[in-house]
Amino acid sequence: MRVVAGAIFALCFAAALGCGGDGPSCGDVGNRAVEHIRAEIRDADDPAEKQAMESMLGPLKDDLVSSCEDDAWVREARECFVEAATLEAAGACAEKASPPDPS
Repeated sequence: MRVVAGAIFALCFAAALGCGGDGPSCGDVGNRAVEHIRAEIRDADDPAEKQAMESMLGPLKDDLVSSCEDDAWVREARECFVEAATLEAAGACAEKASPPDPS
């Protein structure tokens, strides 16, 4: 559960950062995040934990997609999320979601 909680935190953090351009859409990012979390849910032992995690999927996806769209995530970040093989790897994409430093 710690890995899941950490990865969910990283995804939420990325949602707070700055989808535009070609490449995967923000909807693709949200769908991929849900796929990763569902994989983690399947591995959870506690049925109550599984149910609680499942209930978070819709709001998490909606928030992630909205942030991606509102903050115009760069293509590199969207590609990173969609191509990530694991939830933990997707969480590592958060730093790419922020807009480039103008200096």
